[in-house]
Amino acid sequence: MKKNINEFAFELRNKYPNTYNDLEDDELVKLWLKKFPGDKSKIIDLEDHLQQVTEPIFDLNDNVLYIPNSITDRLPAMVRNELKKLHPSKQEEFLEEYKRRKKSVFVGYMCWLIFGWQYAYIRKWGVQILYWFTGGGFLIWAFIDLFRIPKLVSNYNKDVSIEVMRNLKSIS
Repeated sequence: MKKNINEFAFELRNKYPNTYNDLEDDELVKLWLKKFPGDKSKIIDLEDHLQQVTEPIFDLNDNVLYIPNSITDRLPAMVRNELKKLHPSKQEEFLEEYKRRKKSVFVGYMCWLIFGWQYAYIRKWGVQILYWFTGGGFLIWAFIDLFRIPKLVSNYNKDVSIEVMRNLKSIS
């Protein structure tokens, strides 16, 4: 069933919640059709509204991120700016590697609760050994970490994003 521009944009926003809310309907559909030109057949009024989108050419000057806002909001500004300069396929490579290597706050809490391994989880082995030798800082440090784990994991994930970007740029 063919849809008009607004219906198609609404469908995309429902499919990827909190991702394309900052774009107008026409802009969203243009961006989508650049990435997936085969979806032109799903839209009724394509010729009337989107005459500019005729072929799947990716202009590197577009400075468009093809990564969901829920992820880009957590990345450092430097990484976001570098991602905008990359071809969409390279952005996808970044996203796959970042998702593979990033850590979860929930798992960080589980490591803290069950084993006291929250620093080992984010690969800070020196701090982890000190934590063990002091018995969690006589349990004071352990209590403070209850509130610090989200920030520790967030900082780790930012470092991972920088490293993934560095590796991606050195390969290409």
